[in-house]
Amino acid sequence: MTFLIFLGMAVIIGIAWYFGSQRQNRMVEEGKIIKRDGNFWESSEYFTLTGVDYNKVLEAVNNTYFSDLKVTIYPNNGGKAEILFKSSYEWNAAIDFLGEEDGKYNYKFSFTAWNTYKYGIPLRADTMNMMETKVEKLFLNLDSNTQVRTQEMKLKTRPI
Repeated sequence: MTFLIFLGMAVIIGIAWYFGSQRQNRMVEEGKIIKRDGNFWESSEYFTLTGVDYNKVLEAVNNTYFSDLKVTIYPNNGGKAEILFKSSYEWNAAIDFLGEEDGKYNYKFSFTAWNTYKYGIPLRADTMNMMETKVEKLFLNLDSNTQVRTQEMKLKTRPI
């Protein structure tokens, strides 16, 4: 009897993995996400663009479809040059303007808050990947020569 229960659970897990993998592959093919390292939400992406000031980025954000991610956008969050995205999927993200030097404008994109569930993975990490992909495309559309670098964040966690 125990063997049958174990076998049944293994089959259910296998089926769930298969359909999840198929969904991910379909989203990659559609250009909605890219394959990323595990825990990508724990890294910041830094973008350097030529001649693209904060107002142009803000305008591009306002012209980008984010409804599928169920985000509310807060431009100039806290009176700063920061665009905050709050998702009903229990994560937040932000684009921060870091400054300009010699016509090069620097921005940081990061996830600023999320709730983790089993195995330290956020609920709907796929929507986080979709968000990051949309932001990358947004910057590349503004400047096709956008330079990008990724840096792991120093995180503070708190139990719920």
